[in-house]
Amino acid sequence: MMYWLKARRMPLILLSLAVTVGLLTLLGNRAVQLPAVIGGGTNGVLLAAFLPIPLVVTINYGLSSRDRLNERIALRPVSRWDAALVVATLLVLALSVTLVGLLTTAEPIGFIRNALLLTGVAVGIGSVATPAAGSTGVVAIVVLTNSVGPAVSGASYVRLMQSPPHNVWAWSVAATVLIIGLVVLATGVRISSWSAGSDQGVR
Repeated sequence: MMYWLKARRMPLILLSLAVTVGLLTLLGNRAVQLPAVIGGGTNGVLLAAFLPIPLVVTINYGLSSRDRLNERIALRPVSRWDAALVVATLLVLALSVTLVGLLTTAEPIGFIRNALLLTGVAVGIGSVATPAAGSTGVVAIVVLTNSVGPAVSGASYVRLMQSPPHNVWAWSVAATVLIIGLVVLATGVRISSWSAGSDQGVR
């Protein structure tokens, strides 16, 4: 167990978690105006919307240390441990930012939703492809959701990270993406030739 936690770079994940919560405490509900590439105009975006990115990338980095060949033939289902690690990290994050929301002006609900969405993208793509692809997917989602202006028809379906905290559509997408990502991670589904080539090299 200790070897597995060390291999997943758990200390780094905990550090990133602490930094994320600390930054949310400092930033609160501060917003910035970003230009909308599609549709023109500007977007008012909470700085907190970007805070889950480093933590999600760190989680993905920890999962990238997996020894796929040896762990696949291990007696214990290590891939399920990985999924449990992701869930536990998100639970700690949710509890921490909820406490921050009670003590400061920070809005935790939307923050948690965005963290679930980005985590699902990272672990899902990172599992079936490569960790780098998972992190790239996170950046792509952030760019896409912030590129569409609010005046564009149907923008509310794309602007997930800017949606109101209790928006049902945004929460549905985030929950679905996270569940798919965790299932893919727990079952060890792989489609990338990079992973296959890596396994052949181990043999």
